[in-house]
Amino acid sequence: MFRTVGQTLWAWHGDEGDVGMAWDWVQLGRGVVAMADPMAVVTNLRLVGEEGEVLTAYEAARHFNTLVHALPWQHEVERALSAPGVAQLLPGGAAPVFGALPGARPGSVVPVAGSPLTQ
Repeated sequence: MFRTVGQTLWAWHGDEGDVGMAWDWVQLGRGVVAMADPMAVVTNLRLVGEEGEVLTAYEAARHFNTLVHALPWQHEVERALSAPGVAQLLPGGAAPVFGALPGARPGSVVPVAGSPLTQ
């Protein structure tokens, strides 16, 4: 049995530059999608600790997960998966998913179609 999998990219264009976060997801059942690996959020964000030190990837992971869980990405994935004919768009049932970070301006939404991102 094949599971539907994909990748979501949320992007935002701000005054200080573009920000993006991406992660893989898997459909566990009808209406249920989850991050495939919560430790594998790919981003150009760097987080700084209380004393000004850049957090390691391990230290930053929980903060990135908090951001991911605050976004309505699961709703967007389910909406894309339920679109007519989506299952035939890409091999393995992967679907295009669109998203933007809160406050994003029109035109800053980046489409991603189930291809793996590497750091």
